[in-house]
Amino acid sequence: MTGWLFRAALRLVPASWRASVRADIEEDGRAQRRGDVWRAWHAVRVATRWRWSFGGGAMLTDLRYVVRSLLAAKWFTAAAVITFALGIGVNIAVFSAIDRLFFRPLPYANPAALVLLRWCDPKTGEC
Repeated sequence: MTGWLFRAALRLVPASWRASVRADIEEDGRAQRRGDVWRAWHAVRVATRWRWSFGGGAMLTDLRYVVRSLLAAKWFTAAAVITFALGIGVNIAVFSAIDRLFFRPLPYANPAALVLLRWCDPKTGEC
């Protein structure tokens, strides 16, 4: 079972480089007494550096195209930004409330002794 994470990460490295990258990372891992997660992390780092070096021009071209498209469709961009902002805000509010209500203790020494007091009108009986 050990090594599957490293083998999966090596799939990101181009096939022509895979054997030499694997040998280098395994040698460094043995020398530094590192485990499978460390080796997988370094394989991913090598793959991303390689892809940025050789495919970075295409990535920048795509990024420029996205920015131009979003600037051309101002109403769509505004709606998308507002939707994301509202979604993130609502998520933060709900999870903060749930965390405070259900997962944290009340800020009192003896919360079982708390009592609810309210005033009721004796004539009408309404509270």
